Amino acid sequence: MGKEGLQVIHAGYCKTGTKSVNAMLTQLGYKVCDAPEAIYRHWEDWERIANGEKPNEVLQKLFGAGNPDEYTACVDLPHFAFWEILLKQFPDAKVILAIRDEDKWANSVVKHLAVEREQFKEMGWWRLHSGIYKWVFNHSSRAVGLYMDWIRPLSIGAESRNFYGENMDLYRLKYRQHNQYVMNNCPKDKLLIWRIEDGWEPICKFLGKPVPDGPLPHCNRLGGVIKDLENSVDYQAMVRKQTISIVLRLAIIAATGYGWFKGLVQPHLQVEESMPFNWKMLAAGVAFLFTMRHL
Repeated sequence: MGKEGLQVIHAGYCKTGTKSVNAMLTQLGYKVCDAPEAIYRHWEDWERIANGEKPNEVLQKLFGAGNPDEYTACVDLPHFAFWEILLKQFPDAKVILAIRDEDKWANSVVKHLAVEREQFKEMGWWRLHSGIYKWVFNHSSRAVGLYMDWIRPLSIGAESRNFYGENMDLYRLKYRQHNQYVMNNCPKDKLLIWRIEDGWEPICKFLGKPVPDGPLPHCNRLGGVIKDLENSVDYQAMVRKQTISIVLRLAIIAATGYGWFKGLVQPHLQVEESMPFNWKMLAAGVAFLFTMRHL
């Protein structure tokens, strides 16, 4: 398994056991693309999809047969919102719709949002101070901005103006609408409606897999998604790149300031007749802009 392309589409809403489904599919031998991979590894692809730049070709690149990451399944955002488009692109795939008691789901959403606001500060920085955030965090802000302005609204719709509140009536409506739409429009032979208490057997029968020994994996309890994100190799790689960029920019600013103070770098452009431009200042500016874009 690994070269066949997309075989399983998890259409279940966020907070319906997506991390548990990820663990189950992984245990069954699938290579799963989850939200962290979509946001921090493939954000440029999803930005092209968001902008309508040959989106079907991008989806084939991400999930088609022989895709570079060998994905055969997808869960969580933004994938569940694209289940119908993905199924058209990959008609041999099967769709799993995980559902949950609405009140329990709503309580879980409220707790999850509280954990995000407390621990995942980048989200608040983007929503409330995006101008400064984009300048300081020039690399990570691209992925976070796409998530906050396009991917995240696929789930919860328009977010509260102050970032710290939620209108659960609207969230509940979107949850019901999504589930009902999947039930009404997905071909019955392609769809499994599943609750986490149903256990292994329905999913294994639906996918033609033997039932594994041992209990069902339970993941992402009590806001563990934040810890999972911190352990993501893609998130760690972006943090490292962002840290290097910030350190280099601070070093350039410090070196330029020191040189200016010591008279090694003059504030004006014309230094002498034989050197009409201050190449040191120009080099510092070019290096600074390069780190903003590439490092």
